[in-house]
Amino acid sequence: MNVWIAHPCSGASPHGTLTRTWIRSTERTTARPSGPTVIRPPSKVRGVFPSWNLGTASSPEKWRRGAVPSHSPPGVSSGTSTGNSSIAAATASISEVFPQVIWHAEAPVLRTSPAPMFLLSELVHEHGLKVVLTGEGADEFLGGYNIYKEDKIRRFWARQPESAIRPLLLRRLYPYVADLSRSGDAYLAAYFGRDLTEVDRPAYSHRLRWRSTARLRAFLTDAYQLPDYDPVEELIAAMDGALTPLSPLAQAQLLEVSTFMSPYLLSSQGDRVLSAHAVEGRFPFLDHRVIEFAAQLPPRLKLRGLCEKYILKESARGFLPPEIIARRKQPYRAPIHRAFLERRPGYLEATLSPHALDAAGVLKAEPVGRLLSKHERTGHLSEFEDMALVGALSTQLMHEQFVHGWPRSVAAAESVRVRRGEERSS
Repeated sequence: MNVWIAHPCSGASPHGTLTRTWIRSTERTTARPSGPTVIRPPSKVRGVFPSWNLGTASSPEKWRRGAVPSHSPPGVSSGTSTGNSSIAAATASISEVFPQVIWHAEAPVLRTSPAPMFLLSELVHEHGLKVVLTGEGADEFLGGYNIYKEDKIRRFWARQPESAIRPLLLRRLYPYVADLSRSGDAYLAAYFGRDLTEVDRPAYSHRLRWRSTARLRAFLTDAYQLPDYDPVEELIAAMDGALTPLSPLAQAQLLEVSTFMSPYLLSSQGDRVLSAHAVEGRFPFLDHRVIEFAAQLPPRLKLRGLCEKYILKESARGFLPPEIIARRKQPYRAPIHRAFLERRPGYLEATLSPHALDAAGVLKAEPVGRLLSKHERTGHLSEFEDMALVGALSTQLMHEQFVHGWPRSVAAAESVRVRRGEERSS
């Protein structure tokens, strides 16, 4: 069985990183019949392999500079380097290209992450390249996301719901979400403790997140409310019992692949913004052989304790610098209210004005206006309010581009005569 490892950027934290670099299958061996799986990286690799990575102007220093240094890491031939190119997307750049992003995405979004990817694909195009390797799939199939850790901690806590110690593990989650990282232990326990003991309920891992996102329905006008419709129950019914025989981690993985990776990550944040600049993505971690191999791994080789992508990290030892393997996962996120409200782009006021919202008829003007007013007063929006802002803005841009501003008439096509046999169309 072959396992793909991308050298070097997508080894330890591939999410959101585009690379055109060396890729090769490694040898799968077994240390002993009852021992762990060992993936042995090759010992001789030579050459210069260009790669690209992105961050924002306010990203942590390590992230902005990229996942790995451009020199050869220990264990790799001294003749090898990554030739890394970085782009730090300023917040103003995100708001500037956002209408173009929505044009290519053709869907509302709840985050601005596709915008830096749009800029990154432009950088790749400027280098004259058409195809890139990218690391999507590693987090999904090898246990890289924090939602997998959240599910594991909550299930552990649910065995002793009265424990005051077990919920303290939640401190290790989501340090990048300001609302949670600044909150006290009582708030974390109250938030993550909702429906804590319902561990046998289908989609246990994702229900907290879906409940939070469902609050966005309050922004929809009555014409777009569906009071008798429950998308969660529809999803569970469509899976037709597929979750039941799976381990808790595998259940969470299946849900993440079905609801996030396929419809969003590989689309609005993936192929569509790549194609905007005539760039094509290739996804080694989505090779069917890699997925089949990952599906056979026990959960402890994916999420070991709270160490994500354990087997991938272990396979990279001696191949990547230890500090890259050991560092805390850096999620790919882009600013929202700082991009749109600290220095407002020219289109924002007209797009989110009460008149424009009423004309479109999809969103209520009052709650959108409250978001803008709150930022004027405080200079801050919560995580949920950020999602609401970018959701409202992307929905309005879609209406302007594909409904209100769409051509009202199309020139009639010339008639075409098709004949068979020896006669040809003229």
